[in-house]
Amino acid sequence: MTQPDDEFPAFQMDNHAYCLAHAQQPVSSSKQNVLTGQILAGDSLLLIDAAKRPLDEYVQPLCQLYKLVRRRQQHVILVLVATRKRSLQLRAQFEKQLDSRQDLISAAEESETAAQLLCQRGGLLIATTAEFSNLKTPQLLTDAHLGCIVFDELERLQAYGGSCFQALKLTLWQLCSKPQLVVTSRLWLAAEMQQLLQHARKPLVFLQEALEAAVYGGLQLQVELGNSGARQMQQLMDYLRQQPYKKQRTLIYCTNETDFHELQQQLPKDDCLLHRGRGDKPRVDRWQQQNTGQILLLREHAPELLVDNVQSLIHFNMPSTWSQFRKRFAVFKTQIPNALMSTTNQQQLHSLLLLNKQSQRMLPQLIEFMQQHGHPIDEKLNAAHAQLQATHEASLVARKCVICPVLLLHGHCLTPTCQY
Repeated sequence: MTQPDDEFPAFQMDNHAYCLAHAQQPVSSSKQNVLTGQILAGDSLLLIDAAKRPLDEYVQPLCQLYKLVRRRQQHVILVLVATRKRSLQLRAQFEKQLDSRQDLISAAEESETAAQLLCQRGGLLIATTAEFSNLKTPQLLTDAHLGCIVFDELERLQAYGGSCFQALKLTLWQLCSKPQLVVTSRLWLAAEMQQLLQHARKPLVFLQEALEAAVYGGLQLQVELGNSGARQMQQLMDYLRQQPYKKQRTLIYCTNETDFHELQQQLPKDDCLLHRGRGDKPRVDRWQQQNTGQILLLREHAPELLVDNVQSLIHFNMPSTWSQFRKRFAVFKTQIPNALMSTTNQQQLHSLLLLNKQSQRMLPQLIEFMQQHGHPIDEKLNAAHAQLQATHEASLVARKCVICPVLLLHGHCLTPTCQY
């Protein structure tokens, strides 16, 4: 199995930083320089980060690249964005980095003007899907050199662009079958990413979020609802029979002290490795070096451990926040196969999520995550989610709350900080 580059340190449980870099060749750059080096080399980059902040790390190195190649006649860098607002944000950033504003072309201008500028001297073109479609792209870019294509916030391009975005990609592949691609996304959209990787020139996949990295690695997520502790314990035992812990490294995360002591009593004593403090760290280190063995039982926080090679992860109820839940998947890090290289005997990553009634408060985030990644959703899970939504809506009506107008119009709202 291909391991991640050694220069990227193992994820620490008390550290917010998570980096996983996979390429067709070993990555030799440091974490700080890998993005810049990849773009300046004319190679492709897929940057995945679930952060709410804008994913703008590519802007500065892309401007450096353009300064190096702009002497070439009619050299074009295309930046596709989902919204006009995002277009204006990026334009302001590019203007700060470029020496001349003349190098920056906006498709929001008169389409004929933008087309003439590209034909005459090339440039860096920022456009939404609709704006770019209004340009006569095949005729326009046949003579110009399309050097780099940027898909900014791919998940939004998909959501807002729809069939127009898919058709536009086909046009671009006809113009340049192996371009330099720079892609940013908050989600690992497996089918879409695989298509992009087929066209990308020497791609590097750079993941900065633990759960999306696990999805990239082929995570199999199983969710079970339990109305009692006894039912949850039975579900846990059934899972351990299906995924024998003697043949893989298994970790159980507890949410509180009560769960920790309950599992300590119920699990076979000789098959359970406890972490109760720093004195247990040597035993945990030995556990990580073995291919089979005991179940590692952890409380919610164990900052002194560097666990990164788990193959089966069990959540005995949800942590207090969705962010903490996502970070737990960092324990898969060194077991994630490199999708860019042909490997054999890959270890499947498994995760079991046991939910009691209190943990079901996070069903909306969980269902949304599963829908975004095309994960099958059990009927019982759908029913519990529908009941939770009905209760929430009844509460809103009782409190005379105003419902988001975008939600009323489209059935969903994509604004993370929606005031409603």
